[in-house]
Amino acid sequence: MTGRPGYRDALIEMAVVTNAALAAFMLQHEIGPAPTSAVRTAYGVYVLNERIVWAPRAHSDEVSGLAEPPDDAAGFIAFSDAVLRSARIRSLLGA
Repeated sequence: MTGRPGYRDALIEMAVVTNAALAAFMLQHEIGPAPTSAVRTAYGVYVLNERIVWAPRAHSDEVSGLAEPPDDAAGFIAFSDAVLRSARIRSLLGA
């Protein structure tokens, strides 16, 4: 698998978007829970060559625009699945 063309690029993209979602999650917990706080965090990665904001969401095929971070460990597992099945990652892997 690691020798597959696009593997490194896909791994980098997955790490970047996961870091963005994790940073938004951590910041939201510092600010206060989303339902009770007036401030809400969001994540997204700007893709320069496409001029879009990429933000895969758990349990959704939506990937454009900013998104709210997952709420818990189960949400991050679902988020990871969404990242893996996203068209962006599949195209990098040639799938």
